Amino acid sequence: MLVLVAVLFFGAAEFCSGLNTSLSCIEGEREALLKFKLCFNDLSDMLSSWKGNDCCEWRVVGCDKNSRHVVSLQLRGSISDRSQLHLIDGVEEVVSVLLKLRCLEYLDLSGNNLNSSVIPPFFGLLKQLSYLNLSSVNFRGRIPSELGNLTRLRVLDLSDKFYRRLKVDDVQWISHLFSLQQLDMSGVNLSHASSNLFQLSKLMSLDLSSNQLSGSIPYSIAKLSELKLLDLSNNQLSGSIPDSIGQLSKLKGILFSSNQLSGGIPYSLRQLSKLRTIYLSSNQLCGSIPDSIKQLAKLKSIDLSNNQLGIGFPKWLLLQNTTTMVDLSNASISGPLLENIDHMMPMLRELYLKNNLMNGSIPQSLCNSKFLEALDLSNNMFSGSIPNCWRKNQSFNFIDLSSNNLLDNNLTGRIPLCFGKFPKMVNATQLMKRITDDYWSWAHLKEVVKGRYLEYTRKTLGLESSIDLSSNNLIGSIPKELIFLKDLHILNLSWNHLSGKIPEKIGQMENLESLDFSQNGLSGTIQNSMSSLTKLSHLNLSYNNLLRPIPTGYQLQTLEDPTIYVGNPQLCGAPLLKKCSNDVLPPPIDNFKDNNEGALTRMWFYIVVMLGFVIGFWGVMGTLIFVKTWRYAYFRWVDDVQHWILMVITLKVARVKKMFNGNPDDQ
Repeated sequence: MLVLVAVLFFGAAEFCSGLNTSLSCIEGEREALLKFKLCFNDLSDMLSSWKGNDCCEWRVVGCDKNSRHVVSLQLRGSISDRSQLHLIDGVEEVVSVLLKLRCLEYLDLSGNNLNSSVIPPFFGLLKQLSYLNLSSVNFRGRIPSELGNLTRLRVLDLSDKFYRRLKVDDVQWISHLFSLQQLDMSGVNLSHASSNLFQLSKLMSLDLSSNQLSGSIPYSIAKLSELKLLDLSNNQLSGSIPDSIGQLSKLKGILFSSNQLSGGIPYSLRQLSKLRTIYLSSNQLCGSIPDSIKQLAKLKSIDLSNNQLGIGFPKWLLLQNTTTMVDLSNASISGPLLENIDHMMPMLRELYLKNNLMNGSIPQSLCNSKFLEALDLSNNMFSGSIPNCWRKNQSFNFIDLSSNNLLDNNLTGRIPLCFGKFPKMVNATQLMKRITDDYWSWAHLKEVVKGRYLEYTRKTLGLESSIDLSSNNLIGSIPKELIFLKDLHILNLSWNHLSGKIPEKIGQMENLESLDFSQNGLSGTIQNSMSSLTKLSHLNLSYNNLLRPIPTGYQLQTLEDPTIYVGNPQLCGAPLLKKCSNDVLPPPIDNFKDNNEGALTRMWFYIVVMLGFVIGFWGVMGTLIFVKTWRYAYFRWVDDVQHWILMVITLKVARVKKMFNGNPDDQ
């Protein structure tokens, strides 16, 4: 069978480039595509246009303009929304149909569901292919070495991060792909593979993340002289980063996060003048960050978090005027945050310095960083007040000054009123992070919100605007200006010394999903408007001085955990066991709306009363002033009434005197 198919491919190159006088596609290829369509349940309607005689006009089908042969099939599906092709028959039938497309150069089946099939070796007979993408198609088992016959391949994507069922025992076949420029095998088990992957001199992009690789990074990596992106993250690589990496002069991205690399950051990195992204987080790197890195003038994203780098905030970072993201979280950084960060790093969008030993005050200069979107200074030893200057920033959607697990911050004073002026938390519709899409999946961030863990990637986090000022020494009341942050998703002010009432119109924060005011000194009632927070899934009001019944309402009734109200002795009502007395009735479900309607009714009542008084008073007085006969008659009537009253009073007084004095003849 293999010999027969190979004969069919003899002379395919000259066959594909010939001129075809017909205006439509090749009939045999049209029939093959219709058979291909029958192999799938098309959940995405991707193949709905596959009708008619000219297959070159069909959606996702590309033809050579001269020969009219089919040269590309762009059949990319989507796992996230299930918009994909779902295999009905065996995958062998699919490949046998594809073999009839003798001029096929571009094949993308990524994101579809091939039903846990094994990759058939027949794929190795599609020798015209220069692009092959079989990522996340629900394949399983061993990747066949026959793929090494596709010597024209420039792009090969076999990544399997979603299913993780593929493996390679011997990667020798990859060394035969002399033309390969981009190789992505992320998520494939390469635990038994050799270092032959580092022999492809034309490679420009190599992604071997999440491959269960172990051992050290080979010195021979320097042979990849054309490499621009190298991703070895999420493996078990150990040892030091080889100095030979400095020979990769075209390198733009290094991603070595989540390994067991040790030693220091090599000085040879200074030679990588085109480097834009460096992710070395979650390793065992130690020592100071070499100042020689300051020569990397094009750096945009730097993640050295979760290492033991020590000393203070690197001064060389202040020379990186194109940098947009810096993450030095949990890196044993100590000392103050430098004052002029806004001038030296004018393009900064994200700054993560949590879990360090930094001290001093939060510099006012951060307020002037006009592009800053995310700031995390939590779990440090910063002191003083929170700067009341954030209104200058037009980009904020995430700020965390809290202390959750280590030493508390010592921030004092009141919550600045300008926290209610962050426009991206007020009007944002899509707060996507500006980290390069190619790198998002390696940049995980876990945020602790009291009572639950929420895990995001930085890309996802952009949709979750957040303010966390927990575990400080903040005083005063909760600024009512916060209610204007209508796109805020997470608000955590727990473990402070806040007093006063919960803002009355807190129900206007319609996108709140997590709200934590616990461990403060808040008083008054729980605002009825909380019933309007329809997206609220986490609430903690414990250990305050809140009073009276817990408001009823659909959303609050879904939060059945009584511990979210514990520590408020005068609270009553469900879900607490303490019942409210008869003279204290719970507010109605739609009290927020009723209160507004009641206020409107009272306003109209006062308006009507005032209008009635004015009209009635001036209706009478105006008539008397402007109509003389009525005025004379009115005052004559008043005089008559006065005389009559005086006469009655005189007679009554005389009668009383006579009664008390009696008749003088009787004495």
